[in-house]
Amino acid sequence: QNSEKLEKLLNNRTFLLKEMNHRIKNNLAIILSLVNIQKNDSKDEKNKVRFDALYRRIHTIALAQDLYKYDFEANETRVLDLKKYFIDILQSIIHSKTKKIEYEMQAEDGIMISTADALPSGLILNELLTNSYKHSQNQNNDQLKVFISLKKEQNQIIIEYYDNGTNFEQEVRKDNIGLELIEGMVK
Repeated sequence: QNSEKLEKLLNNRTFLLKEMNHRIKNNLAIILSLVNIQKNDSKDEKNKVRFDALYRRIHTIALAQDLYKYDFEANETRVLDLKKYFIDILQSIIHSKTKKIEYEMQAEDGIMISTADALPSGLILNELLTNSYKHSQNQNNDQLKVFISLKKEQNQIIIEYYDNGTNFEQEVRKDNIGLELIEGMVK
């Protein structure tokens, strides 16, 4: 009788977790739709750019939510495959831009990361890609190329990122939310 009660409780808990995950995905989709409607409704180009940046940030979070898995049997959170998460972000941004972006990724297979660490990492990648796209200029007007390296050394994940643009001179600007996000999440 106790095992039946425990099994019923486990099944109920599993259902509730799946339902919560489903609702989170739906809510993120609604938020993305609302942001997109506001962007399309805006007449001001600056606002359209801001709504687009907000959309990409929320979409990066939604991508992590899609990859998020919960092992209901073991009662523990599984981690995300960082390479797959980064590729999903790259593809999402590449398909949303008019200027062609090429990327090369050198990544060890099987680098797993907790969702707590995946979200900041994904948002940082989103901001770096956005900055590369926005400010990409090189002397030969070549196509934008982005290089990303992912490797695991001991208990640390090393992420390297660079593009083929000119050197970046960091200006102290109060209106650059992307750089503030990157600096805040790296710390």
